Amino acid sequence: MGNPEVLFESRAKAPVATEQGPHDAAPMIASLEARLKANPDDAAGWFTLARSYTATGRYADSARAFARLSELVPEDARLLADYADVLAMAQGQNLQGKPLELINRALTLNPDNEKALNLAASAAYQRKDFALAASYWRHLLKLLPPDADAARNITAAADEADRLAASSGGQE
Repeated sequence: MGNPEVLFESRAKAPVATEQGPHDAAPMIASLEARLKANPDDAAGWFTLARSYTATGRYADSARAFARLSELVPEDARLLADYADVLAMAQGQNLQGKPLELINRALTLNPDNEKALNLAASAAYQRKDFALAASYWRHLLKLLPPDADAARNITAAADEADRLAASSGGQE
């Protein structure tokens, strides 16, 4: 199976296809695909393949790679949040359904996972559950340094969600 810590340590070492284009990445991706056919339990390989697909805009392929990776490393909140994000991208940025299930699993494993909190807030906002969205974003803000670049945007999103919640009674 896979050790999540080893998997994330390998991030810096593993080559990943860049956004230069699918043609530049094609040989590396093909090599990874071949390697994974021969060694389907290589969690680090699936992680690299998923990231490469994401970097080249192949979200459906990335979601399939994350699905396999989540079988190998089922209890990792970071991977589940990444999987949810990519699956939502493959579904036209829709966080409802399977992406939300993955987000909820990630938050069960780690209630302070920043990506999962942000995705949960976005999913609640998509459903027009503005009070819940604001709650997730406020939780996320507590985890970030106040001077973090993202803090200003998250504060604005939480404030807007609070405003919408107040004007709609919490949900439209």
